[in-house]
Amino acid sequence: MTNEDLTPYRDQLAAERGISNEDRDLLMTGDTEEWLLQQADLLAPLPDLTKNNRAPKEGQRVDRADPEPTMREFVQELIHGPNNDPLSY
Repeated sequence: MTNEDLTPYRDQLAAERGISNEDRDLLMTGDTEEWLLQQADLLAPLPDLTKNNRAPKEGQRVDRADPEPTMREFVQELIHGPNNDPLSY
């Protein structure tokens, strides 16, 4: 088969896979049906995975109900001692 014989197949394949005409003309250069099919598989747009992506608590303040000391308190105690007086070294 020549490239002219494969042009309708290439055009149909690109249309089915949602490949733009510019990408089809530039990147689908295979000289066999198998090669064109592999190229079409690689060029097909990826599905939109963010369609139902929600983060309902995004931006809300999270208060720790955890009685453990925070990192800041830990570092202050480590540097200044257990009484947390910043002037006592």
